[in-house]
Amino acid sequence: MSLQAQLQLHPTSFLLWRRLLEESPTEENYQLAYIRTQFDVTNNYKMWGLYYKHCTTKIHDAANLDHLWLQQLQIPSLDYESLLNDYSRFVSDHFGEQYTDKMKNILQIKKKVTQILEKIEPWEMRRQDKSPEYWIGYLKALHGSKVLDRVTKNRLIQCTVERSLSVQVFVPVVQTYLSFNLEVDEFAFWERLVQIEPSNAEVWIQCIRDCPLDQFQKIRSQFNSYSDLNLIPVFCEILRIELHLFKENPAVAQPLLIEDTYNYFSRALKAGDIFHTVAKLCIEIQEDIGDIDGVRDGFLLPFLEAFDNQAEVWLYVTEFEKRHGNYRHVTDLFKKAMDIAEKLDWPERLAAEWKRFELLKGTDDSQEYCDEVCKLALSRIKGQKRPFLESELEQKPEGPQNKKRAHEDTSETKPRKPKTETRDREHLTILVANLPSSIDEKGLTSIFSSCGKIRSITLLEGKATIEFTDEQGLLSAMKKDGTIVEDSPIEVVHLKNNTLWVANYPPEKTAEDLKKIFGQHGGVLAVRLPSLKTNVQRRFCYVEYSSEQDAASAVKALDGHTIHGKTGDFKLTVKISNPEARQERKGALEEGRQVYVSDLDFYKVDEDKLSEIFSKYGDIEMIRIPVRRDEKSKKLNNGFAFISFRSSSDAVKSLELDGKLLAGRPMKIELATPKKKKVSVLGTGKFDRARTISVLNVDDKINTETLKAIFEEIGPVTQIELQPENNAALIEFETVRSSGMADFKFNGRKIGDTTVRIGTFQDFLRLKRNKT
Repeated sequence: MSLQAQLQLHPTSFLLWRRLLEESPTEENYQLAYIRTQFDVTNNYKMWGLYYKHCTTKIHDAANLDHLWLQQLQIPSLDYESLLNDYSRFVSDHFGEQYTDKMKNILQIKKKVTQILEKIEPWEMRRQDKSPEYWIGYLKALHGSKVLDRVTKNRLIQCTVERSLSVQVFVPVVQTYLSFNLEVDEFAFWERLVQIEPSNAEVWIQCIRDCPLDQFQKIRSQFNSYSDLNLIPVFCEILRIELHLFKENPAVAQPLLIEDTYNYFSRALKAGDIFHTVAKLCIEIQEDIGDIDGVRDGFLLPFLEAFDNQAEVWLYVTEFEKRHGNYRHVTDLFKKAMDIAEKLDWPERLAAEWKRFELLKGTDDSQEYCDEVCKLALSRIKGQKRPFLESELEQKPEGPQNKKRAHEDTSETKPRKPKTETRDREHLTILVANLPSSIDEKGLTSIFSSCGKIRSITLLEGKATIEFTDEQGLLSAMKKDGTIVEDSPIEVVHLKNNTLWVANYPPEKTAEDLKKIFGQHGGVLAVRLPSLKTNVQRRFCYVEYSSEQDAASAVKALDGHTIHGKTGDFKLTVKISNPEARQERKGALEEGRQVYVSDLDFYKVDEDKLSEIFSKYGDIEMIRIPVRRDEKSKKLNNGFAFISFRSSSDAVKSLELDGKLLAGRPMKIELATPKKKKVSVLGTGKFDRARTISVLNVDDKINTETLKAIFEEIGPVTQIELQPENNAALIEFETVRSSGMADFKFNGRKIGDTTVRIGTFQDFLRLKRNKT
């Protein structure tokens, strides 16, 4: 974009005007630059310096220059004191004998400007904020000021809103500005804003709504020219306007509708609209127009091809055929869907809907055929074996399970503990979108509590996830799709196959770190870390995405991806979370499928070497080689590794390598044995009390590596003892000074999901005694 074009979008930008004056220092450009930036209180002093220097090359009369100075001195500037000093030198140089009189004459001007600056400076001191609330407050303060004359007030407001636009186009800020009625042509103003920030859906929508009817096709064509912009709300707004026009003048509006429905439909499919709002809207508009065959070929077939794994899409298409097709059309669709039941996110729902349709429209034979097809399809799913089991580090409680009691409960015996209810987030969670900003957890509960028992609600920006305790509650909640909440329909979608199980990431990574990594591949709703109370060796997490497509994209990109950690490189394991697999199996370690290999050469053995030798005994699921690296060390391992096979028999067969040479050294190989640790110690475990603090109310999902990384903000940490069961830790620093700073720096600070307290070594011991 040319410099002139940029100045059309940002007419008060000091940086752009300075560049233009460097390229083209004409009289007209100097005049425009000075006038346009005159009330930018942060930069007008710099522009005055450029303008005044230019004027001195043309004006040699001191009286005329003095007139320019007096004009400038009436304009507020954050550098006003510097401006006064410059004027003082000017007067001293050119009006020596009149110096005292002239300086007295400007005292009234200075008093007025100082009053203005007293109103402005508190807001300017907060200008790093840059939030919409800041700009709205600033604009309202200027508009309500009693010390500003009308011209100064309006110019300051206009320059301030232009400064906000250089940060970001905030629609509420623009609406506040426009409420002051300073713009002659508000639509022209919105037109400029969509050019400043063409990816801002809110700006486009406001521009379209404020657009005069005779300008609609112009702004529509302008938006459509941005072929890479897939802004779902804008598609909906343009189609809404065109539908309104269609009712008044079908001949004019129908060509626009047909063109835009095809255009927006194809763009929406690429955009990953999880609710398919635009796709469904385009289909229903074409349906109203009456081109039924065109809908089938141009819309429904591509819709199914793009989302053939989504039961809701199949049901949507079957509903269309119920309205416009015949019995055979509907049953053929159900049959095609059940043929790929393994791909579907909710095959049980499709099976139930087909059976209901057959009860209403079918015969005894067709019902029997439907039952057979559905039964076969669902049995195929039930019998599927997953290629990977996510419970690699999951531990079950110790002790006998489900043993029959030797005697009946009496008043002298302890009552049975209630059975812990199994959670199934992966199948019993919905995503609610298009929520008003005022909605809270109580409001959501009032809307969805009638559907069934709610286990949890998580509020997000404009969205929320709601987990139910059973499938009936989920199915009832799905019917709330389209419910009007504060004049806007909410959207409800069943979240499935959107949660990832992630393991083998660097131990110092926090939930926020992981959210940044996985957020590069789609919208992350949450990152959940496991409790370490029963086993501090756990290192896995769950990453929830807002759509199945984003989750699949992350698996493709990150499974096997190497991440650099403080102790070496880690190859991520990323899979779609599968609760059934978690219940059926525990993991390689617990099932005897993992071997422990030790006495390895530090510098010659890597993952490829181990894979080459051990893969002869069976399929390898994972090789984990812990290694601590620094700039000087070239070690490939720490002398040992863990190798997980697909089957326990393969792991046993690999034991015959015990004592065999690898890189000139005999290996030691044995089956790995699970060890539950409730305490994690980094160091010798012998603490110097003078350099040691206790950290209380520690989040039970925080590990030692994360604590070390956090507390080393104030100095090197030499030892840590973490006790998640007691929500406490001991941390020893390298110096007494660092331990003394800990209370000031960390007491009352939120780490993870809890606010920690800093105590002494004795506080830690006292806590242990009280818990035992």
